[in-house]
Amino acid sequence: MKSFAAVDWLGPVERSLAKLHTFLVSRHWQGRGNAIVNLYAHEFLTAEPDVEGPLRSLAQLGIEVAVPQPPNRTRRHVRKDQVIWPASLMTAWPHGQLLAVVMEWKRDAPSACAKDIAWLTEFTRLHPQTLGVSACASISPLHGVRYRVLLAGQVTATTFAR
Repeated sequence: MKSFAAVDWLGPVERSLAKLHTFLVSRHWQGRGNAIVNLYAHEFLTAEPDVEGPLRSLAQLGIEVAVPQPPNRTRRHVRKDQVIWPASLMTAWPHGQLLAVVMEWKRDAPSACAKDIAWLTEFTRLHPQTLGVSACASISPLHGVRYRVLLAGQVTATTFAR
């Protein structure tokens, strides 16, 4: 099995976020935060599987699953909105399994992303093979998606999906 670096996941994630953005802008869809996570995973991210690319199977996707915490935290694992594992059927056990992508979502609250970005910054610094994404879907009053990508503990500027 070929292994992929964090940057290899950037294309599929950004393309699927752009498709979600276009959908939200054009349809004025309504839903809660967890509905957005499911919409993104099942409708837009699933359009990306490619036997030659990093997302080869839908069994690599996890929603509201446990991931290992950075050291010095009170709990060994924490639940994250969405993850992509490097291979099908992976979980956080045994302890120390590596993630390909970890995403945290907010709805209509970009200012609430600061805590997510802090966690993702620490996690991707410790695990540079993992791509971190903090995404905010806007449903009201504006529609669309903006997000920040974290690579090896470095935060990109806020990006508006197009």
